[in-house]
Amino acid sequence: MNENHFHPGVYLRELMIWHDLSAGDLASAMRVPDREIVDLTRARRKIDRVTSQGLADYFGNSAQFWLDLQRSFDRGCS
Repeated sequence: MNENHFHPGVYLRELMIWHDLSAGDLASAMRVPDREIVDLTRARRKIDRVTSQGLADYFGNSAQFWLDLQRSFDRGCS
């Protein structure tokens, strides 16, 4: 696996642009506070198991995908 040196929030931000989706829209759909999504897209928050499942449910991929992005980023920073 290639190491990822960008925060998963960067990828999330690109997906949101692609889907013409605001942080508030995504937060509402995931039933989380807007701040959680904003903090993710600004690389101020890590993706945890609960968040990864919410993102997977919304975007139709797997929770493991999001956790792997976070894990790869964390390894690249250490």
